[in-house]
Amino acid sequence: KRLVLKSTEEASPFQRVLTFNDWCYNDETSEAGMESQEFQAFHPVPEESPTLFVGFTDKFPETDTQIYIRLLEDLDIGTDRDLQEQSVAWEFWDGKDWQSLLPRDETRGMTRSGFIRFKGPKSLKKSQRFGTDLYWIRARLEMGGYDLMPEVERILLNAVPARNATT
Repeated sequence: KRLVLKSTEEASPFQRVLTFNDWCYNDETSEAGMESQEFQAFHPVPEESPTLFVGFTDKFPETDTQIYIRLLEDLDIGTDRDLQEQSVAWEFWDGKDWQSLLPRDETRGMTRSGFIRFKGPKSLKKSQRFGTDLYWIRARLEMGGYDLMPEVERILLNAVPARNATT
């Protein structure tokens, strides 16, 4: 005439909770397992335009510095600087904001292989990005775009121009 069922469920935490934001995995398992503990699943990406980040373990010396960027293939944009359709801003992190690196950009906005020459900034500070605490510089597409996106083959420090030739 009557049926009574009783059941109980034991609380069990998730085996693993991972988030993936800004190219970085974060283990949120302990936060997700605690009752009334919050964690942020999605982190907004602060960049509004395509950006290349390059991180260094050591600070640049406060002297002339150069970085060689080797593209897989140089992009044909002609020889007239005024016809260039893109502008790339090179910046460094000063601990509060991104500041202009003011380089001499021989890559012509990442359209050909070349040197980025600049004076090592005094106010360069470490920053936590992509799960790593490094000295970061970035190349940000400030204006325009590319018909064919540049592909970086190598980024080299302490490089100098050299030519193997017979005279």
